[in-house]
Amino acid sequence: MNAKRIIAICFSSIMHPFIAKRASSKSKKRKPESSPAFFLEKKQYIDQQSNNHFDHYISVPHIVAESTIEQPILSIIVSTYNSEKFLSQCISSIVNQKTNFKFEIVLVDNGSTDSSKKIIDFFVNRYPSIFTYISIDKNYGSCPGRNAGIDFSKGDFLAFVDSDDYLSEAFVERTIEVAKKNDADIVKASFCNFYSTRKKVHNNIYPYSSLVSMSNSFPYEANRLLCYIWGGIYKKSLFEKKRFPYNFFNIIDDRFMKLFIYQFSKKIILIPEVLYYYRHYSNSTSQKKEGKFLNQVFYFESLLKEYSDLSLPKSRYYFNAVMNEISTYLFLVNKNQSQAILKSVFNECHLIYEREFSGIQCELPTILEYYRKSFLNNDFLLWKRLFFYSKVLRLSYPKDYLFMQERKN
Repeated sequence: MNAKRIIAICFSSIMHPFIAKRASSKSKKRKPESSPAFFLEKKQYIDQQSNNHFDHYISVPHIVAESTIEQPILSIIVSTYNSEKFLSQCISSIVNQKTNFKFEIVLVDNGSTDSSKKIIDFFVNRYPSIFTYISIDKNYGSCPGRNAGIDFSKGDFLAFVDSDDYLSEAFVERTIEVAKKNDADIVKASFCNFYSTRKKVHNNIYPYSSLVSMSNSFPYEANRLLCYIWGGIYKKSLFEKKRFPYNFFNIIDDRFMKLFIYQFSKKIILIPEVLYYYRHYSNSTSQKKEGKFLNQVFYFESLLKEYSDLSLPKSRYYFNAVMNEISTYLFLVNKNQSQAILKSVFNECHLIYEREFSGIQCELPTILEYYRKSFLNNDFLLWKRLFFYSKVLRLSYPKDYLFMQERKN
């Protein structure tokens, strides 16, 4: 047992009674505080934008080149903007796949102003049969590019690759092989997190398993591990009802995966092989958090509304996903905001809880039960403290922190 985990266990044993006592207190329920004018104006603007959520893109894409490969089983979509530093490595890793399966590459440039277009031209001219090249005149984020890629793809399956990441040479062969063998709607490969500025590599390994639908027996670890759009393949038919929302510029658009694409699927396969390499660096989209904070709160609310409009089932997986968002995640992306804004975020999360969980009795992992108490008592301080306490739990009780649920029928 390493020193960090020993310290975490000791701290956890000290803090747990205080957290448990506050969570179980019978104190008078606090009245929600009014939100700052800035927060309310932002919310009103986002509510107006969400009315067009099912539109695919703002600007009409222009097809520069189209692949000639017939009936590819897989379309690999790369949406890029000013990615000259890593784009060649990304495209090369796709071109050099060792497989007998037919696949195409759909490159979407979102108005790049660096040399990205020259790099794309080089690969398209060298391998014209497998490339579809689409140009969008202005950068509206990755969502419109991905939607354009879906619209002009020919494959039965889709894969999404970020332009600063790259693939193992076995990605296509292994994922398609598993999908065909198991008649799967989604195949998710294990992935490697690596950092351009320091020698740090972390592999996220899935156990080999088959997850059937998003029923009440769906294990909670999938809620934590499957939210990324990259690193897997998806049947194209899964995107017929829902596309990436374009209105919310500069957000982490993978969040909608939990509530829609996985719900549409009937069978998901996780495989242990590391086939995707995810790059962390200071200029990547996922690292640029400025302007994303409040959007995340309102974006999630609009997704819940669309979920209800589509009459999708509200299973235990759904409630776990909602609780995870309004407890840890929405605090994480807003924790550096002012206290007034953070309290407003809590008030929004509180409203989501009351709307989604009213009259619902469902089993939740221990830490999420504490979060439930923070909403029941309208206790902002408990909600805030629980985030830091959960970080300690990650080290002290790693298996418990995955919140694995029993697989009950």
